[in-house]
Amino acid sequence: MKTKNNIAKGTFWSAAAFYVIIAFEFLYMASPFAIYFYSVYGPVLNFFNDHALLSWLGSFFLPHVVRHTSSPVINALTITGAVLAIGGFLAFCIGACQVYYSKLRKKVL
Repeated sequence: MKTKNNIAKGTFWSAAAFYVIIAFEFLYMASPFAIYFYSVYGPVLNFFNDHALLSWLGSFFLPHVVRHTSSPVINALTITGAVLAIGGFLAFCIGACQVYYSKLRKKVL
């Protein structure tokens, strides 16, 4: 029984190290692209953000780069996006817990 426990711990730490390496790879590869994207396209994004009729575009497609305003459309998009993101995350967590619980207990879904 002790050997199974040691194998399970080794598997867990191997998987954890694998995911840390994947996260580092993503940060390593995405950071130069992000610096390029925001430095080159920053003036265009500011143009869209500064005009009232076009400000919803940045809020909808790139919500992390816009300045917040008090437009009702932007407020509705923000609330809708938050509800969808939280709902999707909760659905993912529930599904992942069911799958991994079944795998760990060797039950059929």
